[in-house]
Amino acid sequence: MSDKGLVGGRVDLRAMRGHDIPLEHPAVFDLYGENAEEERERARRFIECDTALVVEIGFGHGRFLAALAKQQPEKRHVGFEVRGRWCKELLERSDKAGVDNVRVIRGDVRAIMPGLIPAGRLEAIYVLFPDPWWKKRHHKRRLFTSDTLELWHEKLVEGGAVWFKTDVPMTAALADEEFAGAPGWKPGDPAPFDAWPRTHREERCHKVGLPVIARRFVKVER
Repeated sequence: MSDKGLVGGRVDLRAMRGHDIPLEHPAVFDLYGENAEEERERARRFIECDTALVVEIGFGHGRFLAALAKQQPEKRHVGFEVRGRWCKELLERSDKAGVDNVRVIRGDVRAIMPGLIPAGRLEAIYVLFPDPWWKKRHHKRRLFTSDTLELWHEKLVEGGAVWFKTDVPMTAALADEEFAGAPGWKPGDPAPFDAWPRTHREERCHKVGLPVIARRFVKVER
């Protein structure tokens, strides 16, 4: 994948230039540091096992993922996020909650997932309140594209799903359009979301009465 359009820019270059905070924690896989190969192997050992695996893309303040991991101790959870301060916040939340089934990868999931997560490995992918990227020059950073849906379809198990929430109708419409036009997907019931933790943004939406749109897109045989 080209470096152009990576959400958050080049994480490896930012780390080298000291533009982001260091993350020294056993739950972090530092794929751009001095020991990148060792870290990648450590990540593979966590990912390639018989335990169910779920991923959250862009976990923000980490509230949802830390709480979900506590609710689902039988599963392994991996969060992708480019902002170091939010990675640190998730780690602090996980430590406070006493969960040890969460791992953090700082970087753009579209650049890392293809070579790190085996095909048919993921039970679920969570994309909660992604940036709409309003400006035309930023449209290439949007997650819901045909290439991304193809990648997710490859990595999910049969019957696995992409769980999605937004408070932006345009983002929901774009997601609906992309999934409807891509082979191997069907809409699913998003009702289980109601019993799961809320993100920091969702709590804000509820406080001000802003509607939240939920979707579930299920992988099916092509």
